[in-house]
Amino acid sequence: MANGTTSLGFLGLILWMASASIGCKPEEWNFPDNDIPAYAGVSTLTISNYVNRVYIDCIGREPTDMEMDSTVLFLETEGLIPEARKNVVRGLITDEYTSVGYYDKVYSDLKARFLEGASDADLMQRYSNLVFNAINDSLGGNMVGYNAFMFAAGRVKAVLDGREDYANGELDLDIFCKRMCWNSVYDEINMNVGCPSDRVQRGTFGACLMAEPELVARNVAAMIDAVDIPVTVKCRIGIDDQDSEAALTDFVGQVSEKGGCQRFIIHARKAWLQGLSPKENRDIPPLDYGRVKRLKQQFPHLHIGINGGIKDLDTVVDML
Repeated sequence: MANGTTSLGFLGLILWMASASIGCKPEEWNFPDNDIPAYAGVSTLTISNYVNRVYIDCIGREPTDMEMDSTVLFLETEGLIPEARKNVVRGLITDEYTSVGYYDKVYSDLKARFLEGASDADLMQRYSNLVFNAINDSLGGNMVGYNAFMFAAGRVKAVLDGREDYANGELDLDIFCKRMCWNSVYDEINMNVGCPSDRVQRGTFGACLMAEPELVARNVAAMIDAVDIPVTVKCRIGIDDQDSEAALTDFVGQVSEKGGCQRFIIHARKAWLQGLSPKENRDIPPLDYGRVKRLKQQFPHLHIGINGGIKDLDTVVDML
């Protein structure tokens, strides 16, 4: 990517996962004779394990012995009712002592997801470099460059300030996520609609979303509305038995017209969602470069990239 920056894969996932109420849903399994046990029958050890997990998930650490004993006693006294469990979580988030850990963990988790775990030191170095470049431009009379560098620096600084702003109630979680991906660290956000693995299918993303072009369009539109860097889509030429040229044309048409996406990277193979591993899906389905070329002819105004099986520069030249 330009300037040595990193493209955000599976980008903007938090921004659009809430809208994925339809699509590739995991198969449901119902087992007989597997009724939920009465709360009174849950052992103290099991409750202790639950409390330990809640503390780690909410504030990033295990409870102290005193915290463990008091929380287990509270849950047992309340009969483990859902409201009691919610109160434990609310307490960890709002208590003056434990909320510090909560806000630290949210900040750390968001950086891990959006910024590949970049440390505050890394971000501050980037911020300092941008400010230094801005000052150099201003001393040389280049105010256009000064403004551009200061704008980029401000976006990185907004990430660094996000933890305190979120803790002070100055922004909600959606805006916090937007700050994480709307900064000069990334050149673009790429929505991967090409991965066929079981894991991503269970998460309702990847290649299975080719069956839901309207949903993909809504997600892309939401991301474009949230950031000012390009939002692109990587996909296959089809999935399973939905691999006609008409289906691919419809997918690209809806995502570009309704979603606003202007750049597509097409892996010139279909994907089998069942029966082939992700590695096999990169080799076994036959390549069809002609279909991608014809797609470009149908959408001459779009940037259509081609992917799959291109191993040398001679092939690249032939493609052009």
